[in-house]
Amino acid sequence: MAGLPEIWLVHEVQVEPFAGAGAYGDTFGPAVTRAGFMEEKRRKIRDKNGAEVVSNSTFYTQLDHVADFPVGSRVAYAGRVSKVLTADRHDGAGLPLPSHLEVYLQ
Repeated sequence: MAGLPEIWLVHEVQVEPFAGAGAYGDTFGPAVTRAGFMEEKRRKIRDKNGAEVVSNSTFYTQLDHVADFPVGSRVAYAGRVSKVLTADRHDGAGLPLPSHLEVYLQ
């Protein structure tokens, strides 16, 4: 199984990949649209530094979109903009499991 089945790709987000911080604040790459599944559920997670933070939603998308979701990216969905807290890669590695990316949003 390659990636998420088409039936899961029911939501679209606009993501502006975090490009870095400069003298005038954070900079972002051009916005791209990505399909996936948005789960609006609060949960405690650990951020990239290991601190406990609360994620308000999780976006599941294809694993080949990993470069579009670095920590700090802006994700627009349903009239609001969230920040990427962390993203977890799940690679099926030839097993009958869907390879995908879980993006935890603030």
